[in-house]
Amino acid sequence: MKRILSVVAVLALALVAGTEAAPRKAAGTSKKAATRSSKYVYNPGNSPVAIDAGGRPITVGMIEQKWLQIPANERPPQDSTGVDELVRALIDKAYMGWILQEKGYQLTPSEQKAYDEYKTTTLRNFLYAAKMKEAGKVTESELRSLWKKQGTDYYLHQLAVKTRARADSISSALKKGADFGELARTFSIDPQTQLSAGVIGVGLNAGFMYPAVESTVVAMKPGQVSGPIEGGTDYFWVVRLDSIGTHTPPPFEKARGALQSRLAQSRQNEERKNSIQTYIRQAGVQFVDSVLEFVAARYDSVLKTGEGVDETSGAPKVDLSGKFPRFSAEQRQRVILRSRFGQMTVAELMDPIARMEGIFRPKLRTPEALRFYAGSIAAGPAIDEDMLAHRIDKENYAIRDLRDRREYLLAQRFFATEIARDTMPEDSIKAFYETKKDSFFLPEQAKIQFIVVSDSALADSLHRQVKLGDDMARIAGEFSEDSGTRMAGGVSEFFENHAHDLLYGSAFDSVSFAVPPPYQSEKPVLLSGKRWMIMKGLGRKEKQMLAYADARKFARDFLNSMLQERKLRAELDGARKRHPLKIYWDQVKKVRLGNPPDESVL
Repeated sequence: MKRILSVVAVLALALVAGTEAAPRKAAGTSKKAATRSSKYVYNPGNSPVAIDAGGRPITVGMIEQKWLQIPANERPPQDSTGVDELVRALIDKAYMGWILQEKGYQLTPSEQKAYDEYKTTTLRNFLYAAKMKEAGKVTESELRSLWKKQGTDYYLHQLAVKTRARADSISSALKKGADFGELARTFSIDPQTQLSAGVIGVGLNAGFMYPAVESTVVAMKPGQVSGPIEGGTDYFWVVRLDSIGTHTPPPFEKARGALQSRLAQSRQNEERKNSIQTYIRQAGVQFVDSVLEFVAARYDSVLKTGEGVDETSGAPKVDLSGKFPRFSAEQRQRVILRSRFGQMTVAELMDPIARMEGIFRPKLRTPEALRFYAGSIAAGPAIDEDMLAHRIDKENYAIRDLRDRREYLLAQRFFATEIARDTMPEDSIKAFYETKKDSFFLPEQAKIQFIVVSDSALADSLHRQVKLGDDMARIAGEFSEDSGTRMAGGVSEFFENHAHDLLYGSAFDSVSFAVPPPYQSEKPVLLSGKRWMIMKGLGRKEKQMLAYADARKFARDFLNSMLQERKLRAELDGARKRHPLKIYWDQVKKVRLGNPPDESVL
């Protein structure tokens, strides 16, 4: 049934799958795209035209880049069949543009609002991507200089306070023998060091510390306590160097890639923070400190007392409709900041926080964290000014991205009003069910508890702990790389047999459905993507045949999809006749994605 939807689904994928800088998150794609993109060097706009869809060009670079933008677990096979499917989708997308143009489709007010919001976010992200690319540049000499410093590890205690006077006072107390952990728990405004009693926990290397902290630490001796170190516009660090360790770093050529990545990321993080602070100043943001501190104190109090706290994540419970129940109507309307672009209320600050994932909310519990977060939102128009100054909206990749988004919104309405309007009659649905009755069933299902890790030695160690009776839920919460079940102690919902081959590989089904529960895997199961699973079987649901009342929706949707497929195909073929297709096979063969498309299918 999935295959019947190919034209509709693949066309939607081609319309939705982003563009040049991929500013929107696509789960599971970033690392793979970064790894593969070096193989494909054509610029989408300037590379040779491979296909001309009646005046709408499709270049070699556009084909290669569109492949990289498909989430890794959704890509078709990288063979002639997979490339055929991708190229057909791009051709259909081009002809959909012709259809929308010929029918005179224009954005409705609600579509225009959605488009404008998308445009603002996307252009800001393009500007951000350009800044990060520039900030992440690293020279060979910088890498070699950094590599020479990697054999020294600095172990620290560290805390942050709001004023220089408080930092001076704490530094003096520490030099007289005060307990660092107690002072960090009491006074540190940095959530991480407050919770860890100031312990950093790992050895820090030169080149990857905050610059002002690094220049202080490398000049200290073990046991020494620093004076106030200015960490930004409104906080100061105090550090104690506990010890200095040494180790032999790997050879330069082996360490080169990791060092380049870490140094680039460090510089990009610094650029991001500095850029936001600059935009906040340009926006003329002025905080109402009494309101900001009130909000932070109320927020922090809830976290500390545990009142209204989610037991699993430790995050405050909130109404996901956007309301934040700890503030009255009057408190929600208090102004927390003003800028040259307007003002922000408590509700406008806290409602986005309420919609965040629980694990991120506690990071915004201090006045400083809330100040930075609120300021970054208020500075949005200043970012737009910078974006226009850099003429990001005039770049070809931005123009293509926004055109694609506009056509996507219009295509959704075209499909809803002209393609999905007609449906199959009831007697056809019932007749189809009667002829295909054996195909309508709920597959066998299994409920499991599992831990997924990418290190084989760790997998073996955790498997031994589980076999010896250690709490699997605790181990899953601490080590599992499966974010969907980690917070639930590794316990899954029921999985359909064979439904997760793409995600976990056939090994998953061969174990989870091999024997009746309860059971435990004899050894870690190797999954696709070089990951290992430790698994316990908790329950099983057998295959269940569906009566017509239960199967009707599946049959109806399937038949309607075939009807929609035919109607959409007729529209696309009509546009193709009005705007003849030209394929330049000498250029198509330059596409570096397995075998080139087959001429007979295009």
